[in-house]
Amino acid sequence: WHQIPLASVFSACTGVPDLGYMSYAVPQAIADRVLELQSQESREELAAGASSVVDGKGFDRVSDAVFGWGTEEDLWTEAAA
Repeated sequence: WHQIPLASVFSACTGVPDLGYMSYAVPQAIADRVLELQSQESREELAAGASSVVDGKGFDRVSDAVFGWGTEEDLWTEAAA
């Protein structure tokens, strides 16, 4: 349940649609959002908004903070050794 307000804040910060909690998602709302993303321009705008918040390094930050693992690359290098 803690993810519901986080999703709302993420949506407000990025412009990414918030369709609500998965158990309450309405098929028509999902279909409407998919139709809104048909144009490349709308998808690019959405990606630009999300990239202002998401940098793809969340796993690295969390794993390093919690476990001291370093980056994901460090983790896979160590596992392969």
